[in-house]
Formats: sequence, C-alpha cells, structure tokens
Amino acid sequence: MRLLILPVLALVLCLGRANADTSIHDQCVDAVSKDPQLAREVGDAALGVDVAAKKRQQMDAEAGQRRADQDAAQREQTARQIALDDRQVILAYAAMWVIAALFVVFLWRKQQALKAEIVGLRRELEDVAKK
Repeated sequence: MRLLILPVLALVLCLGRANADTSIHDQCVDAVSKDPQLAREVGDAALGVDVAAKKRQQMDAEAGQRRADQDAAQREQTARQIALDDRQVILAYAAMWVIAALFVVFLWRKQQALKAEIVGLRRELEDVAKK
C-alpha cells in the first residue's frame, strides 16, 4: 500500500508546485532529484519492486550470516570437545594397561612365592622320609 501512496504523493506535490513557467515534469524531476529516499521509493514503485520483499531478503541474508557464524562456533566447540574426549580415552586405556601390568606382576610374585613354598615342602618331606 505504501508503494502506491508514495508515487501518488510525489505526483500531487509536483502538481501543486507547478508554475506556468516550467513543466510539471521538470518540477517532479527536481523534487525527486533533491530527495534520494523519495527517488529510490518512486523508482522502486515505478519498477514494481516490493520494498518489503527487499527488506525480507536483507533480513534473511543477515539471519543466514548469523546462523553461519553460530554453526562455525558450534563446530569449533565440538572439535575441542572431541579432542578432550580423545585425551580421556587415551588416559583410560593407559590406566587399564597399568592395572593389567600390575595384575601380571602380582600373579608372577604369587607364583614365585608358591614355587618357594613347594620347594620348602619338598625339603621337609625329604627330611621326614629320611628319619
């Protein structure tokens, strides 16, 4: 609606200022050339450009840029989180290997103790058998 009112208003202003000396066309051209906003709106209305559509496109472009920035920030945060998770996984595997190694050492020492006990029992058995 605004698109239709502005050209009509410009035309009425031009008609109201018309003098006998100059043509209406010249006065309209002068009025439009003095006000760039009016020139843009009259030109858009004459060309059938929807100002609201242009504004929506601009807002969509800005929203798209904001979304792209948010996506980039989210990707960076996710990459940092994955790197931290990888470190935690490596530490967990290292802890499991240390626990497994300690268990093997414990079993080896227990086996050595059992072997020593078996040797001691054999000696006692031989001593008892000799008597």
